[in-house]
Amino acid sequence: GSGIYAGYGRTSSGLLRPPPPAPVRRSSRSGSTESSGGKMRSRASYDSFQIETLRMHFSISPYVTPAEAQTIAEVIDIGDEKVKQWFCNERHSRRKRSNSGAPY
Repeated sequence: GSGIYAGYGRTSSGLLRPPPPAPVRRSSRSGSTESSGGKMRSRASYDSFQIETLRMHFSISPYVTPAEAQTIAEVIDIGDEKVKQWFCNERHSRRKRSNSGAPY
């Protein structure tokens, strides 16, 4: 059909899958860095395909079940914990933007 999801496919579990992205060159960044004796993770960077997929699923529901997180993670090739964290961060960001006049 036509509309905002035209060109999207579905996974075997029924989740929407956006069309494949254009190739993206990724920088070679280390997974962790030493900082004051402890290990710090580097900030996760997502490509446009991953962000589009996450936002699309967030628009359907701002909460993700463990099974949905696993399926989304497999489709966009990141860990399911990163999917869950992205959803949590997005809920927080949207809540913060909608209450921008109120003290935090």
